Amino acid sequence: MSNTMPDTASNTTFNTTTHALTTRTTTATSAIATIEPTSTEPTTIMPTTTEPTTTEPTTTAPTTTEPTITIPVTSKTPKKLETVVEIIRELRNEIDVMMDLYDSEDEDPNH
Repeated sequence: MSNTMPDTASNTTFNTTTHALTTRTTTATSAIATIEPTSTEPTTIMPTTTEPTTTEPTTTAPTTTEPTITIPVTSKTPKKLETVVEIIRELRNEIDVMMDLYDSEDEDPNH
């Protein structure tokens, strides 16, 4: 019968004859461990994955050239139609001005 009682959990050994307590200490020789395969089968190393970084796409308003509507006004055009054409032109101009203001607010970082 052995006169030592090992305690593997705390890395100590108690000698029952001398009543000496021996502590085993281990020091690491390197921070990187070398793992050697225990079998002859090929070892598969799974690649580490990183979360893809996503960037928000920057959107800019598409610049489209709207078709120009040309309605010729002649002396044969009825007066009411002429008035409607003029109102449409004024509204288009107002819309263009409003769009320019809206676009300029998007470009201004203070808004």
